[in-house]
Amino acid sequence: MITSLTVTYPALRDRADPHALDPYLEGLRFELGSGREGTSIEESISSALTLIGRITGREIDREWLDGTHTLYVMPSRD
Repeated sequence: MITSLTVTYPALRDRADPHALDPYLEGLRFELGSGREGTSIEESISSALTLIGRITGREIDREWLDGTHTLYVMPSRD
């Protein structure tokens, strides 16, 4: 794994290259806050979907959501 982040607080990242996603994060808002100044959960989810589209080169839209996709199951290390 190159990097990981949580969409509720993307500044906390770890793994081999914590800044690998920086080029994709410009203009996106994730950090949920309290009150009117914080990012709403809807905006955070929208930003996460935009991030996925930027990384994969394919926007997550209605056509994609309704499409058939391949599932890969990763075995647990336990």
